[in-house]
Amino acid sequence: MVIFMDNNLILHIGLPKTGTTSLQRFFIDNKKNMNEAGIDYPAFTQQLAVPTLRNGSFLFKYLKALVHNEDPNSRVKDLEKNITMLADALHSQKRVLISEENLSLGGSWWPKSKYWQELARFLDNIGAHRSTIVIYLRRQDNWAVSRWKENVKNGMDKSFKDWCALNSSRSSMDYSNIIMEIKEVFRNSVNIVVRRYDRKSFLGGDIFHDFCSAAGIPWKSDYNIPRKEENVSLTFDVTEAIRSLGTIPYESYEYQRIILPLACKLSQENPDPLDMSLMTENESRSFMKAYNTGNQQISDAYLDGKPLFSTDFTVRSVWKPDVNRIDSYRCAFENAIQLYYNQK
Repeated sequence: MVIFMDNNLILHIGLPKTGTTSLQRFFIDNKKNMNEAGIDYPAFTQQLAVPTLRNGSFLFKYLKALVHNEDPNSRVKDLEKNITMLADALHSQKRVLISEENLSLGGSWWPKSKYWQELARFLDNIGAHRSTIVIYLRRQDNWAVSRWKENVKNGMDKSFKDWCALNSSRSSMDYSNIIMEIKEVFRNSVNIVVRRYDRKSFLGGDIFHDFCSAAGIPWKSDYNIPRKEENVSLTFDVTEAIRSLGTIPYESYEYQRIILPLACKLSQENPDPLDMSLMTENESRSFMKAYNTGNQQISDAYLDGKPLFSTDFTVRSVWKPDVNRIDSYRCAFENAIQLYYNQK
């Protein structure tokens, strides 16, 4: 792996559900130390009604507007201010770090070539002439389950089977195609760094050491390592209870201040076993067949030539809905919302 030490931009593009929130907490908590190490993690204007640790949301929304032939200035808050801030940072003596997990999936949701071409054009215009793109990949069967749960947590009401059947979902898991598109558009102007999202593969034993190594960021002994889980994983029963409520606007007060905190609390009180899955061993093997060839191509081109992911499909427990518990959770959500309106 070759790191462009003379580049001026590190673009961390995900994937979602590969420790991105914990990494973003690390970037924020160590902003001063990273500045001293020559790395700037700028605080651009927040683009979401829900507070977030990522700093690249404005860039993602900018690309989304362009792909849909919309005026970016009407879609992106403080666009010119953020662009000026980024340009100034890129022309400083520091390397700039941008983190936005959805950047990796834009090409799966919208016309691929146009999406990546718009990103390449933006980076060239802004002065990011040589960049490092860092992407973490997670075995597709595990990623699919985690991503589906996260989508339900964010207000989606589709079943796991229906979500997996979507073209956008299948495209999101075709990692080799995503990386090939990036390579074809950017050619030699970026350094693509691929990392496995697997604790056994992390250099230094954790994702924070691993990312710094991947991005060419000097490690400092006084970096603060986040101990708190930033993005609570909901249990399958809690996830199903939320899904049974129907579509609820993710940014609504009811969801953000009532349902989501209660869902996290219930999940922490009675967590699923770490090895619990939605798929049996045979289902996981069958699911992965569509991606095995592309995964090996990634490992051959960007890693060590070994299988990209573990070939151990042993499943100790498969989730079976606990109907009574799901009903009790749904009632708890409904009662909490009703209590809120009664007190208004």
